[in-house]
Amino acid sequence: MSADLELRLASTADGHATLYVSGEVDRTTSRQLRHQISDAARGHDHVVVDLDGVEYLDSSAIAVLFDAVRMDEAAIVARRGCVVRRALEVTGLPLHEA
Repeated sequence: MSADLELRLASTADGHATLYVSGEVDRTTSRQLRHQISDAARGHDHVVVDLDGVEYLDSSAIAVLFDAVRMDEAAIVARRGCVVRRALEVTGLPLHEA
C-alpha cells in the first residue's frame, strides 16, 4: 500500500471527539486504528470515526470498525462520495452521515 495511515483526534469540551482517518488501513495499520479508537472511547463520552479521507481498507480494518460499533465505542461516518463507503455498505456496518 502506498498512502500511510494518518489519525487525528479532535475533542470538544462537551466530551465528544472525532477521529479523522486518512490514507490506507490494512492489516499492518489496523491495530493502530484499534488502539486509537479504544483510547478515544476511554477519554470521551461519544466518539465518531470519520473515514472520508480513507483511500483503502481491507477486511482487518472492517473488523476493527465492527468491533468499535459492537462495543459501543464509536459511530462510523463515511459520507456519500467517500471512496470506501460502498464497501462498508455491503458489509452492513451501520454508517452515519455526520
